[in-house]
Amino acid sequence: MKAWVCGLVLWGSVFGAVADELRVAVDASTEMPWTLASGNQLIGGLHYDLGVALANALGLHPRFLLLPRKRLTEALVRGEADVACSLLPAWLPGPFDWTSNFLKQTDVVLTLRSAPAPASLKDLAGQAIGTVNGFGYVELDRVLGRDFVRDDAPSATANMNKLVIGRVKHAIVNDRVFDYQRRHGFVTVPLHPPLVVHHDELGCAVSRRGHVTVAAMEPAIRALQASGKLRRVMAREY
Repeated sequence: MKAWVCGLVLWGSVFGAVADELRVAVDASTEMPWTLASGNQLIGGLHYDLGVALANALGLHPRFLLLPRKRLTEALVRGEADVACSLLPAWLPGPFDWTSNFLKQTDVVLTLRSAPAPASLKDLAGQAIGTVNGFGYVELDRVLGRDFVRDDAPSATANMNKLVIGRVKHAIVNDRVFDYQRRHGFVTVPLHPPLVVHHDELGCAVSRRGHVTVAAMEPAIRALQASGKLRRVMAREY
């Protein structure tokens, strides 16, 4: 029996299946205030703080897996990761379970002051909009259809740089990233007031082969909400 148990522990160590861990998959292309990385390690940001808070509420130790966006699906399907948060099914389709939506985010379009301010999304038809490669923009697809002209960049920062140098006149970004960029002096050109694209409420994708279930996640989320800890985490400025 002892040898059998030791074998299970060794198998778990090799394949990353340690029972007292919450393995949180994080998209490596996300940036501050969401993701602060050193090498391949997540060391700070909202994803880190949220993962720690969820793990603590579940009585588990957090372990973060910083992965290319296309690897998130694979990691969840194979059970190499337990959860990936701040997402919607439309952004990460796959055979996962989903928690209730408990995180708020707003996508906005930024427009150079030197260009006419769009009064609505329809005013952006046929104009290049700075976007992030691999990200879906459901509302812009819905409103603009074939007239949605993407100008992809590898990250939100690269998108903002394109806006600053005038390569594009419009760029879409979430409000938290824009606020971070503005507070840290990265927005160096005059802009019109942001045009709201969509208000989203986000949840967590939960692996069907992982350590936790939605049934376990929901009470942990409610406890974080009731204690005010979730609000404090999401209100942090970096």
